[in-house]
Amino acid sequence: MTGGRQGAFAQVDDAPELARRSGGTRVPVPVDLGAYAPAGGAQRAWPLLDLVLLVVVPVALGLVTLLWVGAVVLVAAVGAGIAGLLRTGRTPAHRVLGLRTVARGTALPPTVRSLLAADAATLDVRRGRDPLRFEPRPSAALPTGLTVQLDPWAATGEHAGHLVLLLDDGTVVPVPASTVLGRNPAPARPDGHAVRVTDLSRTLSRSHVEVTPHPAGLQVTDLGSANGTAVALPGAAFEVLVPGASAVVPLGGRLAIGDRTMVVADRSTVEVP
Repeated sequence: MTGGRQGAFAQVDDAPELARRSGGTRVPVPVDLGAYAPAGGAQRAWPLLDLVLLVVVPVALGLVTLLWVGAVVLVAAVGAGIAGLLRTGRTPAHRVLGLRTVARGTALPPTVRSLLAADAATLDVRRGRDPLRFEPRPSAALPTGLTVQLDPWAATGEHAGHLVLLLDDGTVVPVPASTVLGRNPAPARPDGHAVRVTDLSRTLSRSHVEVTPHPAGLQVTDLGSANGTAVALPGAAFEVLVPGASAVVPLGGRLAIGDRTMVVADRSTVEVP
């Protein structure tokens, strides 16, 4: 390990862990949207407002100036609106009305398939919670009941096969075998897994880091990520891994990838989905 990074990385708008993939098949993590406030009344007419903002306004601009100007603005506006909906769940109308549209199965920005299948929900994030905004909790880094191994590098094997990653939003990621984390990862090995982590700030690489069970904890290997991987012993500052390098993170240790942080926990102390 080289270099040092003090404290936890900055926390940004994020969603719960997206999905776990085994053998190339993505298995969605069910999310109950009943705890969120659905869009109501005039808010349901957000597509009409987008029609005005993204189509009518550019066309009117072209009529009062040059038609090609309106055409360019129209194409750019519609493209940006669609991209925003698919990447963040928000269009210009969403921002005006305080809404966010998410896929029902994951509470993440909708895909084209979920939109066509009417399997998406539009939520009022001013009146209720925003599923893509991380709300810090005092116990998020080290949850109550988590036992920290005081001799962190001791390869006792006591927790081998029983460790999980507790993400900064409370999501628990089991690590039964080699698991790759990233923005849109693929398993590193035929028998491995991949966990896609929401990253609206684009600080994660597609396949950012691999974590593998180890007698002393979890072996963390940076996969040549653009923004780096850092690890920390319990109570210590982060140290940045050299791209492609590995380190063993013990129980109670922390891991940071891009803007996301997580702690290595014993699965018996947390609720595993």
